[in-house]
Amino acid sequence: MRAFMAASSPSAPADDIIQETLIALVAAMPSYVYSPNEKGHFRNYLLGILRNKALRHLRDREREESALREFSAIAQATSQADDADEVAFRESVYELALAELLADPAIRPQTKQIFRRVAINGESPEAVAAAFGVTRNSVDQTKARMVAKLRQIKERLVASR
Repeated sequence: MRAFMAASSPSAPADDIIQETLIALVAAMPSYVYSPNEKGHFRNYLLGILRNKALRHLRDREREESALREFSAIAQATSQADDADEVAFRESVYELALAELLADPAIRPQTKQIFRRVAINGESPEAVAAAFGVTRNSVDQTKARMVAKLRQIKERLVASR
């Protein structure tokens, strides 16, 4: 029996299948009548029990693997939904922080325009500097200060979550 099982199963499941086969055989022995001419040889009877136990084991293992695949798919979908929720949250916090920054009356309108054109619209710092009659360094410093303020507002919003 061991050689029959070794080809298809690792040792531990093979041992379990053999044990289940022997338990079934012990349960069937009181009503078993040996008659090789009518029912065939005992070894065929024993191999039939073994085959049924092995097939049941394979079906159970396939069912477990299928459930595991289904669970993994659900977990992955949940993770992706959580990721999408997190991205949506970050985007909404960024939008709120940006609106608060641009609505701040303490910031000069020219500073807001420079920041909007360079950081939000993606215009080149040289073109913005030329449009406002300031140096490139001034545009870079304005952008850096506004980004720092934006980060502070965003952190405050996240902390109040």
